[in-house]
Amino acid sequence: MGSNFSYGLKIGGAFLKTPRAVLGQMNTFSHEWKNEKEGKADHDWARENRILTVYSEPLTYFPYTYKMNWDGSVWYRGSLDAAGFEGWPQIMSVGYYMLPEMRGELLNGHIQYSVARLDREWSGMSNNASLVLSQSAQPFLAWDVTFIPFEWITFSALTGVLEYGMMLDGSGRGGIKSAAESCQNAFSINMLELNYKNYLHFDFGSATIWAKRFELGFHFPFQDTFLYQNNGGDFDNSALFCNLMGQYPGLGKLWFSFFVDEMSFGEISRESIKHLSRMMYSYQLGGSVFIPFLSFSSFSFIYTKVEPYNYTHIREDLPWYSNIPMESNYVNRGRSLGHYLPPNSDEILLRFDTMPSISSKLSLQYQMIRHGADYGDREVGGSSLWSELDPWGRSKKENLRKYFLQDGAYNWMHIFKLGGEYSLTTNNIPVRMFGEVGGVYFYFTDIDGPVNSGKASPYYRIDTPQYPNQFSVIGIVGMKIFPKF
Repeated sequence: MGSNFSYGLKIGGAFLKTPRAVLGQMNTFSHEWKNEKEGKADHDWARENRILTVYSEPLTYFPYTYKMNWDGSVWYRGSLDAAGFEGWPQIMSVGYYMLPEMRGELLNGHIQYSVARLDREWSGMSNNASLVLSQSAQPFLAWDVTFIPFEWITFSALTGVLEYGMMLDGSGRGGIKSAAESCQNAFSINMLELNYKNYLHFDFGSATIWAKRFELGFHFPFQDTFLYQNNGGDFDNSALFCNLMGQYPGLGKLWFSFFVDEMSFGEISRESIKHLSRMMYSYQLGGSVFIPFLSFSSFSFIYTKVEPYNYTHIREDLPWYSNIPMESNYVNRGRSLGHYLPPNSDEILLRFDTMPSISSKLSLQYQMIRHGADYGDREVGGSSLWSELDPWGRSKKENLRKYFLQDGAYNWMHIFKLGGEYSLTTNNIPVRMFGEVGGVYFYFTDIDGPVNSGKASPYYRIDTPQYPNQFSVIGIVGMKIFPKF
């Protein structure tokens, strides 16, 4: 509509069947705090362990690649009425989605704004690698604005309303209202970017999960959300993040990313950062190089580490919501807003991309992911998005200590993928074909002795009914058609 404003609306639906397996049960508190009381009657709810069902990733998808492509909920086959709302398409189901947007610009592009519900990627140095707001997150409706006073500086801000929480574990028990009653959150983020020509990039900012209420401070773009939450009583979950990237055109790039989720800054030391569970953060080291003797080819390498309890938060007893402790973890619709890895995980990712011809693309990828068990007898504290770090023990010297791979059971995943795409549009045929095939091999390691003991123990490989070895072959093939009218 004119030269400075546009709009769009994408509406779709699908028949869905995405089975998952039940893995076991988990406690939201770590075992060390189980059934403990400290005489705080007004906060007794926070001392109660919640027992949640833990599900596998969807069985026909590679780990951490599935996105829910429906809004609100799905209807099971044969139950297309309000009583048929369920949380997950375990059997054949029907779902719909709607992705609207409006965009515009002012002052010759120095101010850009939008109101939209869509996938976003903020502060990501590589595709789907952001630690703060990744495109793997579920979409939500938000307004955002970007100011570009000079070509080397950009300031961006966003505020949106998050959507309900899939009954914590994705089961949908009790219907859509029960799933939403403790997940009434909004999300705000602001970010400052500095660029020196095409060689150096630096950005930093803050992000906050806050319970929905009339709160102008989170809507005002120039108000830092991390500092502002203290003005409102510190009921919210705030985080800081930064990225530093150097690159040389035609050669490649290197970067470092850091995300801090309410770290105890007053007790920072080398020992505490490494081993105290209340130090909640994630970081990433990555790079990519161009391969000059192959057309449009590159090799990427990324290491990502997400510490225990990162992206989590205790349930808050809020003045605006009586009798119901409200969720405040870094989650939208049961999925992380940040990196796709769950807490207490790391990943090594190697990827090769090339274009053999103008119509085709090929990729080869390897991942090794290690993740603390979030269910069962050998569950490691802080390994789930729904884990809660003890609210009164966070400042104690005897607080939980973390020893990656050496404090309980851990899942090791080795993932190999070969993917490709071929487009017929160069032959004036509006068809694009794509496919991916690969294998997933995973197993568990464990230690002798109790889990979460605050001590490091040697680990060894296991194969038990609760933590088995498995190998899967996964293949995906599809076609996109772009009809012309």
